[in-house]
Amino acid sequence: MIEFEAELFEKKQAHQLSYVDENGNSVDASLPVLASIIRTNENADVRQSAHKALLDLEQWLLQNGFIELVKLRNKFAQSLGYGSFFDYSVEKTEHMTTEELFTILDDFEQRTREANERSLKQLASDKGEQALTGITSTSHSPAML
Repeated sequence: MIEFEAELFEKKQAHQLSYVDENGNSVDASLPVLASIIRTNENADVRQSAHKALLDLEQWLLQNGFIELVKLRNKFAQSLGYGSFFDYSVEKTEHMTTEELFTILDDFEQRTREANERSLKQLASDKGEQALTGITSTSHSPAML
């Protein structure tokens, strides 16, 4: 499992991410740069392009062994008596069960729901309703939906 994970990580490091800037140029970018563009760039098409780069990375990972890695991780965790690798990871990292974690997360979601809804309304007011869907006026391709 460790070797498989290392190989996938190495391949991912070699996989170049890019987005299209305001001038129509393809620009290489890291994950933090793409995230920053999505959060802060004023141009909706540039934000959409950065988001598409992340979606493309998801597809690349799925096509390059991520599902197999998940299966290997789960098999490892189950051999140690856990239901899944997620259960194993939560207990080892957070020193609590998955159920305890989700109790905390559910409480957090309930307490922050109204503030989140206000933030979404403000985003729509500031940037337009399309900011909530991720669909710009120029991105009508089904691949972008």
